[in-house]
Amino acid sequence: MRRALLAALAAGAASAALVGCGINTRSAGTPTITTPTSSTTPGSPSAKTRKLPKRPSGVVAVEGPRQGSITSNIRNPADLNVSFANVSEGTGVADLCAGRIDVLDVSRQLTRGELNQCKRNGVELADQPLLVASDAIVIATWNEHDVGGDCLQLSTVKQIFQAGSQIDNWSQVGFFDIPLRTSGREDSSPTFQAFAQLALGVDRNASLADVRGDYLVHTNDQAVLNEVTNRTRRRAILNRYATQLQSLQVQRQISFTTFVQAAIRRAKNRMLAIFDRENRQRAATKVVLTAEQKLLIQRDNLRRIIAAQNAAQARAIRSFRFPQLTFLQQRIRRLLRNQTFVGTIGVFRFSFYELFENLLRPMEVWSPATSRAILSNAKNVTLTPVNPKRNQPTTTTIPANGSKALVNPDTTPWCVFPSQTTITNGSYPLARRIFLYVSKTNLQRAEVREFLTNYINKAQHIATANRFVPIDDTTKAQDLSLIEHNGTFVELPSNTTTTQTAAAPGQPTSGTTTTTTPTNTTSTVPGVSGAGTSGP
Repeated sequence: MRRALLAALAAGAASAALVGCGINTRSAGTPTITTPTSSTTPGSPSAKTRKLPKRPSGVVAVEGPRQGSITSNIRNPADLNVSFANVSEGTGVADLCAGRIDVLDVSRQLTRGELNQCKRNGVELADQPLLVASDAIVIATWNEHDVGGDCLQLSTVKQIFQAGSQIDNWSQVGFFDIPLRTSGREDSSPTFQAFAQLALGVDRNASLADVRGDYLVHTNDQAVLNEVTNRTRRRAILNRYATQLQSLQVQRQISFTTFVQAAIRRAKNRMLAIFDRENRQRAATKVVLTAEQKLLIQRDNLRRIIAAQNAAQARAIRSFRFPQLTFLQQRIRRLLRNQTFVGTIGVFRFSFYELFENLLRPMEVWSPATSRAILSNAKNVTLTPVNPKRNQPTTTTIPANGSKALVNPDTTPWCVFPSQTTITNGSYPLARRIFLYVSKTNLQRAEVREFLTNYINKAQHIATANRFVPIDDTTKAQDLSLIEHNGTFVELPSNTTTTQTAAAPGQPTSGTTTTTTPTNTTSTVPGVSGAGTSGP
């Protein structure tokens, strides 16, 4: 027993030595956490912090899903050794909370449970994450194919897409009597995960079990677009009959040319027969023509031939029929009509939607939580609801102190169109922001601060180049301030004010998420308008 005890103590000492030397301890699992005792002096590292792995000097380890991120596009200074591991969000969060990485790159805010786990492990995160870019989820139908409305409450979006949904017709949400179908990305896609969190309220590790059984799954955004616009099915039908159609079109052209030329020849021969009869009549009556008269008759006969040929050609074109091609074209049109589904709604990244906004019609979305946050934070809010009697927008300025009496955010639809403005300012309920999470301990390391400062300074340009929504200058200044103050939030200068934005349903905030608004007396909410019709 004594030998076994000594061996265990020796193994523990060796493990502690490895951690102290900066060896990667990811394979060792979550470090053992001990409860701090009352003997810990104020300002000194707690017992929890001392048990965390020691990060190697000169190395910055970043983790997160590569898809939907701009981290891999950031060019770092030559003196920095930066690694970016493409892992799932769940794995990245676990490594951040275990102290195994320096920076976490995620397209969502951490859940309350994840924040508590980091806290229990002794990882004190910065007062708020660094916002480096924004994106959003857009749900859209086929453009120029109206389903009866374009505004849905966030809860209605959930009812449409959630597992076990019985909504299979747009009339069930107050729109036209059109069959409703859904489509989107596979469950391993960050787009799916963000949609599940923002719209369905699934915190993490969402799967296809969280969506309706007839949800049409595709592995890329282009395939989802093809599903919504029926491109794939239409192309398949056209490809099936392409060879036969081309062959019949060639045969028709040959037959058409032969038919028209024959009609022209017959018209010319008829006119020549008429001229011959006229010449015989003149010969029988012994009419003598001068040279000038003969020239005039020749010119008139040529005009008569051309006119007859043109008339014959027009009649031939009108009367030509090629039933084989006509029947095939009718069959193809019938098949295309049967394979055209107007009511398919797809889930897209905002950056992809922007590329094909001529083909897609996005749904405006409103959320009582977002409306309530706007009302509570703005001094005066200018609303533009639709007058249901005249179907005309009417503008109303609502004082903040009377907003609760005049507007009920639970029943007043504020339909928000997805745009760069509404995504950045947080008024669009399906906005997805890209965050960098870092601990205050790691922010004390010079290499981490250098990496993050370089990142934030380049984030606007990189986001724009990669079809993301870039952060504004105020957000950039706030990010740099957090880095400079080792993760401690410091109020910006008095020319701007900070207001807390609403978190997505089921998504608690980490610290205080802030946006800036001018200190004017009236705040107009960009992209927020009323809706003529909204879902239940």
